[in-house]
Amino acid sequence: MTEEPRDSGEHAAVAQVPSPGSDRLRVLVVDDEASVRVSLQRYLAGRGHEVETTASGEDALTRLKASKYDAVIVDMRMPDLSGEQLFERLRSDDPVHAERVIFTTGDLVNDQMRRFLDGTGRPCVPKPFEFASFDQALPAARRRA
Repeated sequence: MTEEPRDSGEHAAVAQVPSPGSDRLRVLVVDDEASVRVSLQRYLAGRGHEVETTASGEDALTRLKASKYDAVIVDMRMPDLSGEQLFERLRSDDPVHAERVIFTTGDLVNDQMRRFLDGTGRPCVPKPFEFASFDQALPAARRRA
């Protein structure tokens, strides 16, 4: 795996060899927690996927306008643009990427959050998460797209 530096200080991890039996996906991880971004990047790249990360919802929108992703993993709680706000903008401006969103959150006890997530029809992987949960959610994101 190689890491390509970006101006934002984030990295794009490119796996050298796709893992056997899986399709290589282009994945954008949007999470303000550096440890989550790094661990997901390493795990998914190790599974053969091309992974880019960003800490910013606004930066994610810019990237999504410029490139096509097979899946977009979005944290619900971020400082500049919440996962809900990001999703709503995608739903109105970029419905193809909206159908590829996988949410992550540590706040499933909040009724408003649960109602929103249920209403999107998109998968949600609760934090703290097991990496294997993404192995199940990623192919589902691609099939729906």
